[in-house]
Amino acid sequence: MYVSSLEGTGYSGWPLWQAEVTITVLDEYDSPVAGATVSGSWIKFWSVDDGCTTNGNGQCTVDTQDWWWVDSVVFIVSDVTHATFICNADISETSIVIQQP
Repeated sequence: MYVSSLEGTGYSGWPLWQAEVTITVLDEYDSPVAGATVSGSWIKFWSVDDGCTTNGNGQCTVDTQDWWWVDSVVFIVSDVTHATFICNADISETSIVIQQP
């Protein structure tokens, strides 16, 4: 399995705003993987751990608390685990930058 995409959005207003990332996990045949646990961190001046478990479409969403006085944040995927699949980190998307709206 691998992380096929990270799609991010920034929302809310200034100076406080939030970010959201939808993560898609697929198997080697490009079929959705349900039940994969995705772990990662939001990074700017500090690190905030976050994670989610994929649904039947192979997707899950992580979102941030309020960010103050920063123009962007990065979400980095650190691990993907599953009861029967092994993650191929070599072909996985691993990070995305979200800009303040």
